[in-house]
Amino acid sequence: MLYQIKRLIKLGFLEQVAEIPRSGRGIKRYQASADMFFIPFQAAPFATPEDMLLHEYHPLYRTFLAAFIEAAMQMVNLTAMHDIGICVSRDEEGRLCVEHGTHPLRELHVNPLEPQAPAILVLWEDQLRLDFEDAKAMQLELFELLERYRSKEGSGTYIAHIALTPAKKE
Repeated sequence: MLYQIKRLIKLGFLEQVAEIPRSGRGIKRYQASADMFFIPFQAAPFATPEDMLLHEYHPLYRTFLAAFIEAAMQMVNLTAMHDIGICVSRDEEGRLCVEHGTHPLRELHVNPLEPQAPAILVLWEDQLRLDFEDAKAMQLELFELLERYRSKEGSGTYIAHIALTPAKKE
């Protein structure tokens, strides 16, 4: 610990602010030397900016997924993990399709948009074809929508993740 403290003092991140006397050696008190620090990406312990964001968002995303799966399983009255899985099939053109969800032979008549269903939603659209102006309009509408609901003081806590980005050119 002392090595790390000395290292942080040498780097200018910590400073000694007091030494409390006592029998033997005094107790040193330290504090951060500034209210804010900027650490350039090159000095961070990540290979890429994507790795840095994945590290930051991973705990929240895992929390989201666990809560989502629990609510979804309650919605369709699933009690066993063997009721969900991966279905591999071919579409009408013979292309391979891989989908996750419930067993395809299990009939489920549940619509998550019904009033009594849990308030859960995950939508991915990787073929959204927009002009730049439409993408900017959608960006603004999504931001305003989240801001409108952020000011509510409801009794439940929800995780919301709204994202929009141009697809990488391949």
